[in-house]
Amino acid sequence: MTDRDRRISDQLVRLVQIVFGLVVAQSFLLHRDIVLHPVSPKNFLSALALATVYITTVLSWIDWHVTMELRPYNFNPRNHYRMTEQFRLGLDLLVVTVYAYLLLAVGDLKPSPLSTTTPQEVSNGGVASFLMGFPVLFVTYLLSGLARRRAHGRLATNPLPILVFGLAYIALLIAYYFLRPALGAGFAMWIDFGAILTAFVLMLAYRLTRRWLVKKRSQQKKAGLVVGIDVDGVLADQIYGVLPRVETRLGIRLSYEDVTEWRLPLGNSDIAKEISIALEDQEYVLDMPLHKDARNVVDALYVNNRVVMLTGRSPVTKAWTNQWLQNAAFTFDGLITAEEEKKSLYRSDVLIDDYIGNIREYLEKTHGVAILVDQPWNRRERSELQAWIDAGRLHIVVQLRDVLPIVRELRLKRENEQRRPQNQHP
Repeated sequence: MTDRDRRISDQLVRLVQIVFGLVVAQSFLLHRDIVLHPVSPKNFLSALALATVYITTVLSWIDWHVTMELRPYNFNPRNHYRMTEQFRLGLDLLVVTVYAYLLLAVGDLKPSPLSTTTPQEVSNGGVASFLMGFPVLFVTYLLSGLARRRAHGRLATNPLPILVFGLAYIALLIAYYFLRPALGAGFAMWIDFGAILTAFVLMLAYRLTRRWLVKKRSQQKKAGLVVGIDVDGVLADQIYGVLPRVETRLGIRLSYEDVTEWRLPLGNSDIAKEISIALEDQEYVLDMPLHKDARNVVDALYVNNRVVMLTGRSPVTKAWTNQWLQNAAFTFDGLITAEEEKKSLYRSDVLIDDYIGNIREYLEKTHGVAILVDQPWNRRERSELQAWIDAGRLHIVVQLRDVLPIVRELRLKRENEQRRPQNQHP
């Protein structure tokens, strides 16, 4: 993400902050009597509801800011999911609007100053309206989370707890509708109090569950493999954009399948040099198309492993490469510009690459496992790698998605090896 994109995201975050601040500030004026006299018999129920909303908004506000630091809005014109990010911003504003609804609904829980109605006789419509705001809130949480998940990967949100607690709030609302009239006026105050207290407890439970799940996922990733993934030829199609440049510069017309060597001679040049020259052009880097299944495969690997992008590109292209990865919504733990045939220096457990030179060097100098992604330029030299294949340290995949079962099996193997000493008895 460029500095400009980050500044735009910060301004949009500030927009949501301003709306939120106005809503909360206005609620203090609107409910001044409740804030000043929370234990008054006529204010007790509404004070509990107001505290529930304030705690809900504060906890949500903390979690949302953490999320925005990790996954800011990306309105870059090249972002593949720009429309999704715009939708996400609208949903975040809608969440604040629902908070405003809940704060306004608190006013219906308090008898009018000119009314002779006692707190016990307040219509159940006020409490029901208040409770109805929570299922609506969780619908907006879910939609915002799904938009974030689409634009930033599977770990951007976990929809399961949102669904579970959203259904719990629906069950609470239904139970309230049936129990209050069934138990009669004598229990009305207790039912109202119990319903609002339950809404409060459910929100605390949701936030605690959410944070526990985030911690658990983090532990799973730390216990996983370190997977190094090459960019060009694995995730990015560096050939598509360079072929027109080769034709313009050298007058040589090629197809993708014609590139049968990593350094295919092209007059006084070769394909690797032409790619290196093209990588000095920001437009070439940012417009590079993705290989099939690239984003889905990286998403799946990222869930239970640490994913490091190991690219042989020049360090001067690192910012562009990072922007390209973010525009394509890749989720990863780090980006390293590694020199050609020196990827063994970065201590990954698995290397996914398309260049046989990198694969050979990695297998010779580490104990890791390599996965060679089939490309026209790596088919001629595979016979020299047969010993590594026989030893189970090299796998060749034609489809990028075939990487997933290999890495899954390697992780299970390591987990079994780690458990083995614990299960042995003298």
